[in-house]
Amino acid sequence: MNLEKTKPIHALLSALNHIRAQPFLLVVSSIIDAFFFIAYGFLTTPVLDRIVAQSVLITNELGKAWAAGPTAGLLKLLILDPIKPLTGKLLILLGILFIVTFLVWVIFQGSSWYFCRHLAKKPVSYKKYLLGFARINLIWIAAYILYKLLDAIIGLRFVLIKKFEPAAINILGTALDALFVLLIITALYSYPSLRELALFRKKITHTLAHLALCATLYFASTFSINQIAKIHLEAGFIAGVVILFPIITLIKTYTIEMAFDK
Repeated sequence: MNLEKTKPIHALLSALNHIRAQPFLLVVSSIIDAFFFIAYGFLTTPVLDRIVAQSVLITNELGKAWAAGPTAGLLKLLILDPIKPLTGKLLILLGILFIVTFLVWVIFQGSSWYFCRHLAKKPVSYKKYLLGFARINLIWIAAYILYKLLDAIIGLRFVLIKKFEPAAINILGTALDALFVLLIITALYSYPSLRELALFRKKITHTLAHLALCATLYFASTFSINQIAKIHLEAGFIAGVVILFPIITLIKTYTIEMAFDK
């Protein structure tokens, strides 16, 4: 069998062997991931709710402006009265979302990836890794906030267009979502070595095989959890904790193995 073709499988088996040999680190990383979701949901949900409410207010005001007849473009309307104060408040909320997301992500996910580095036998000092993780995520979370801002603008534009063209298709929204998926994959590949463009230094065949295996692991686990939840809700919740978070740790460790595999 061609060794080049088996590299993604070899890296997966290596990750599994590391995890079997170090169950304590698996548990620690999984617990950190679980607490991340709890903390993120608790701290960002109020902000996201206010962003949605603010977007609705802006949409209503834009609808009134457009209904009055020919007017300025969408972006110009957003910075003119009476919509300007609403836009300012939306930008403030997005700024708060940026800060909260950044802090929660760096503290929890930086720690989780640090332990996964040790799982994969690629140790690094905690301080050095967390600082590097914070640095690289200034880029990714800024890109995420930009995505949310563009998503809000494109969404507002599409809502208004739908009022006049009910059959309209949100092509810009679909293209933006595709770019967001690419952003997520690029960030995923940057975390093992803390290099922004690490994704583009790997062979495309290896990358696709790795992503396919990661997706298979993730969706197989979520499918199993859903099936258990249909039978017994509480059992499904327990299965989610016991199965999903260790799978996430495995995917991270596997990604590290791929990143450092020559």
